[in-house]
Amino acid sequence: MESFRSNTQVFKYSLKWILTCVGFFVLSLGIAQDKPLHTKNSKAKKKFEEAQKSYGLYYFDMAINSLDAALDADADFVEAYILKGQIFMEEHNFPEAIPLFEKAIELDVNKDISLTYLMLAECQLEEAMIMVAMGNLETFEAQEGISNYAKGKAEKLIELAVYRKTLMENPVIYNPINLGENINTKMVEHSPTLTVDEETIYFTRKTFVGNVGDRDVFNEDLFVSHKDPKGNWVKAEALGPEINTPTNEGASAISPDGKYLFFTSCERRDTKGSCDIYIATKSGDKWVKARNLGAVINSRSWESQPTFAPDGRTLYYVRRVGPRGKTRKDIYVSRIQDNGQWSKPTSISINTSGNEESPFTHPDGETFYFTSDFYPGMGGRDLFMVKIDSTGEFGEPVNLGYPINSPKDEVSLIVSANGKSAYFASGMEGGFGGWDLYKFDLPKEIQPVPVNFTKGIVYDAESLEPIGAKFEIIDLQSGDIVVESFSDKSTGQFLVTI
Repeated sequence: MESFRSNTQVFKYSLKWILTCVGFFVLSLGIAQDKPLHTKNSKAKKKFEEAQKSYGLYYFDMAINSLDAALDADADFVEAYILKGQIFMEEHNFPEAIPLFEKAIELDVNKDISLTYLMLAECQLEEAMIMVAMGNLETFEAQEGISNYAKGKAEKLIELAVYRKTLMENPVIYNPINLGENINTKMVEHSPTLTVDEETIYFTRKTFVGNVGDRDVFNEDLFVSHKDPKGNWVKAEALGPEINTPTNEGASAISPDGKYLFFTSCERRDTKGSCDIYIATKSGDKWVKARNLGAVINSRSWESQPTFAPDGRTLYYVRRVGPRGKTRKDIYVSRIQDNGQWSKPTSISINTSGNEESPFTHPDGETFYFTSDFYPGMGGRDLFMVKIDSTGEFGEPVNLGYPINSPKDEVSLIVSANGKSAYFASGMEGGFGGWDLYKFDLPKEIQPVPVNFTKGIVYDAESLEPIGAKFEIIDLQSGDIVVESFSDKSTGQFLVTI
């Protein structure tokens, strides 16, 4: 994995490599503006002009319809294929865009629009067609009259292609196992969180609410499943009304002692923005006293995806930032101060001009996992690991490797306390439908430090009834207090990490 670290450093301080379709649109038409369109058909020209106007207003469906009409009038209309490909590209529909760019190149015998090679190469990279993409980039660079801006874009794509080729030539062991029909359904399941003993899993599921007119209405709720004595997950059930409401709930995290559930809820009466972070306390087998974490943590923006560190004081979560229309997602951190109040949230150092999401702090306190669409990877949102030192500083993010990361999106990864197993959501083929939850063995190179735990029940010595009590776990050699905690007042149960 050392080669992956060094490659990541090459990109860390560079501008985001993604080539926007709007930029390409201006560039490609800029080359063609002083030349006639590749058609003499008046109807084709008229429909193409209509498509340009619709595209400029982001009416993509209308633009596609106009372009289809233009191509019906002239099946060899080069610019119509290019613009149609750009629209699919902007919608991240790369499989549809690729043949359109290839057709334009085939028809453009004079090679007047060389930037088509650049757009085609980017789409091929997004579909892991590495060698073909590198060939098209070489063809593009051999063209004359290319602007320095376009050359810079091509160089970034070549660096990315080399990096992805390195990932694919050094695959990690990867054996994802579907968690089964008691967890997964034909709907979407995502954002798992796990107790340290791996006996209980919480996750988000999209559920069908009903029909409003001709529109299907869906909702997201939090579900829970426990393992039976044989180690199998029992049928998942929705959490109670204290947590789930008629609005959306999801993206939860459980504290290391299992007593507090941090979760996301949207559009409640007391939300500060569209979605906020909430907390609930466990009493017996139920979650109670759900409340908004307040204006320090939550803003008028969107907050979600919490993870609570093993120190029992540090909360990481995701916030949408930036002006409307240009927002991105960053990871923020806040800590419970000695006065019991949350500190002002701050953006962590690994955030970029892209989107960083799905934070997860391992119980070892020093290994942090997250997703990003900025750092170099296989495409879409990739999973990364980064170490946190004793001062709280983040190190260099490391890509988890191929095929854990694919050209598609990978999200919401968590890792077991022993560091051996990872759980995540994926829409890979062969599931029950939508996104499913999977488990796989984490390669040793990206495993955290193993963490032990202990659990038990505190009884009254005379009545033998379970009781709530303060207890300490002491290192017999040093005499130091390792853990200080409380058992549940209803069940007497406790669960602590060591």
